[in-house]
Amino acid sequence: PYTTTPDSLPGNQLGQFLFDNTLAGHAVSAGTIVAPAYPFVGNHAYEIHNAYLVGTEWFVSLYNVWGGPTFTVSLDQFRDNVTQISVSMA
Repeated sequence: PYTTTPDSLPGNQLGQFLFDNTLAGHAVSAGTIVAPAYPFVGNHAYEIHNAYLVGTEWFVSLYNVWGGPTFTVSLDQFRDNVTQISVSMA
């Protein structure tokens, strides 16, 4: 897998990175910080379902790998609460 951090992809590059990899069918996961904001859980992994633009703002849809509904956050919320992103290109 390829691993990166949100900080290494400034501005809209993060949204485009997530969009490109999910569109290509790659498994993309994200690990959260210790004390994230709702709806994230600390020190937890989420699978990225989708990333998309609404006007000029990126949004990211995620789901909990332990079950539960898919939820959507802004790219800024994602960036503030995620510490690591992994992409499996298999």
